Amino acid sequence: MKRMFAGTIIIVLFLIGCGDKEPPEISITQPASGDTVGGIVTINADATDNKGVEKVEFYIDNVLVSTDQSSPYSHTWNASAVQDNTTHNIYAKAFDKANNEGTSETVIVTVINPPNIPVTPWGPSSGYQGTQYFYEFYTSATDPAGQGVAIRFAWGDGDTSSWSSYVPSGSTVQDTHTYTTTGSYSVRAQARDTYGATSAWSSPHTINITEGIVILRPNGNETYLSDEYHPIHWNWYGSFGTVKIDYSTDGGTSWNTIVSATDNDGNYAWDVAYTSTTYPNCQLRVSHPTNPNIYDISDANFTIARDTITVVMPNGGENYIVGE
Repeated sequence: MKRMFAGTIIIVLFLIGCGDKEPPEISITQPASGDTVGGIVTINADATDNKGVEKVEFYIDNVLVSTDQSSPYSHTWNASAVQDNTTHNIYAKAFDKANNEGTSETVIVTVINPPNIPVTPWGPSSGYQGTQYFYEFYTSATDPAGQGVAIRFAWGDGDTSSWSSYVPSGSTVQDTHTYTTTGSYSVRAQARDTYGATSAWSSPHTINITEGIVILRPNGNETYLSDEYHPIHWNWYGSFGTVKIDYSTDGGTSWNTIVSATDNDGNYAWDVAYTSTTYPNCQLRVSHPTNPNIYDISDANFTIARDTITVVMPNGGENYIVGE
């Protein structure tokens, strides 16, 4: 009995002496030392052990911030609450079932929080090819350090504007752009702070660009005397060589052709036919030669008046002497 008890003690001592003494190995895989981070930061760690990893602890500036007991090991850090342009130490500890401890190398990062995403740009929702459009955009991009922000625009046609000058957070930024081809385009905005941190792109504002015609004259309230030449002027946007010109004397109910095809140079001399009647509800229409959806009509009615002769003198009551 004594021999058996002594043997048991020897076996227990042997097992204790041969217990797990090897610590886990652990490293921070994201972010890397020297990185600049901001906003919501994911910290990843890789841990291994010959007997299995029990848990991983994450530390920021020597403060335990979270514990993860299952692989993949990670911690989500809200760096937006941290002061801008400051450095921070990140490391992790891994423990096995025997409570052996392994510690990663320290990763040093700089926190610079980007501006908020700008408000969706707004401006015209439709426009003409080859014309500059003035876009007025607001941004709600506020910087955690109270810095100014610069804005740039992606126009949706492969072109991106230069960065604007820095303005106070939330200020209006304006820019212009010319579309050289027709189509539907998505305009987005992005913000950058003085540290160079950039926001994500904003939601898009859509603009549809088409060919177009805009009548300049007669565009309303003019009076054209019949049996005389009068000018027709228009602007055009696109690359079509001719236009058709019509006029109406009944407010647009019916149309009469002035010319079925004339050079699209913005000018036409209209020989207004003689009429003995005055028409106060006239309109002009200039249209694309092949696309009936591209045209413009006078903004308001103009008048075609009969040509009249008014006797000024003698007009009654005068005395004329014969021979004079």
